[in-house]
Amino acid sequence: MDLEDAHPVFPSATCHLVEESARRPACGSDAPLSADATAAAIHQAVALAIRQDVGTLAARRRAFLRRCWPYLGPTQRRHVTDHCWAVRTAVLRLGAYLALPEATLDLLGRAALFHDIGKCRIPEWILAKPAALADDERAVMSRHAAIGASIAADLGAPHSVVRMVAGHHRRADSGADPLAPPATAVLTAADALASMMSDRPYSPARTAPQALAELRRQAGTVFDPAVVDAAGAVWGGRRVA
Repeated sequence: MDLEDAHPVFPSATCHLVEESARRPACGSDAPLSADATAAAIHQAVALAIRQDVGTLAARRRAFLRRCWPYLGPTQRRHVTDHCWAVRTAVLRLGAYLALPEATLDLLGRAALFHDIGKCRIPEWILAKPAALADDERAVMSRHAAIGASIAADLGAPHSVVRMVAGHHRRADSGADPLAPPATAVLTAADALASMMSDRPYSPARTAPQALAELRRQAGTVFDPAVVDAAGAVWGGRRVA
């Protein structure tokens, strides 16, 4: 796979970016949402420039995040790095259990690392809110999949990866997305499982049995029943990552 072999994404050589972040505001932390058009244009320009200068997709993703890193808040950073790696681990285990072809596993692994990259443009205060989101905040949050797909496309990700990122929150009862690969359902479940088993601002981490019970409760509505069954078989009482 053309993916980073190990976490973390940021080597020690980029620590100065983290130190510099203390002197710069987190992206969107206090900025009006109307500023998003400007952020979108900046991100697109950065992504397209990286695409011209950097060879592999994995290296482009790293370069893009390094450029964004000084402007991200701590919750944004966790979403675009640690959480994406946890989802990659989960999605590859699920895919292997389901005996998906190697090519599909490769695409799923790439999509997992990109699936929440759009949260670099979701305000930190929304991501870090320790309570349920209001309707307008939820509407902003829901845009991260489309934003992430746009960034992935600008960085030169394969079309299948872009469509997986765009559709990773699509419900099972919404019907199949003709533009997204069927394996997107694996990414959807893996994302939910990794999220539930991690501490979140509004909820402490659930145990594996609790997270799997929630997947089963929503099987056939939010999640593909076959993927939910596979998750139960793979993890049982063990952690995702």
